[in-house]
Amino acid sequence: SDICAHKWMSEVLETPVLSLELVDPRWYHLDTCLFVLNPNLIAYYPYAFDPYARVVLENNYETIQICEEEAEQFACNSVVIGKDVVMPARCPRTIAQIEERGFRVHPVAMSEFLKSGGAAKCLTLFLD
Repeated sequence: SDICAHKWMSEVLETPVLSLELVDPRWYHLDTCLFVLNPNLIAYYPYAFDPYARVVLENNYETIQICEEEAEQFACNSVVIGKDVVMPARCPRTIAQIEERGFRVHPVAMSEFLKSGGAAKCLTLFLD
């Protein structure tokens, strides 16, 4: 989105908005390369972002860095519900790091859906 929209969002929501730039077309949307586990902890694939965005994320959150192989399995396209995380299977490093922080991970075989360019989060409909 246009950088001006970020400033407008910050003013309307009366909260800081961090601008992040994606630089790798394999991660075409933020929810394919970053997910929030709680307000202080995120998991993300660093090389989907430009260097400035990586600094912004590392300076504002506790981070779990996802390796390329697991990013390609769309590990970041996960769903977090409280302390439960539903995520694609075949992401053992990410699963271990998340479980070390007290979460329960529910890996799901998603090989067929991964072919379309998404995973668990892309299969959800958020209702508030």
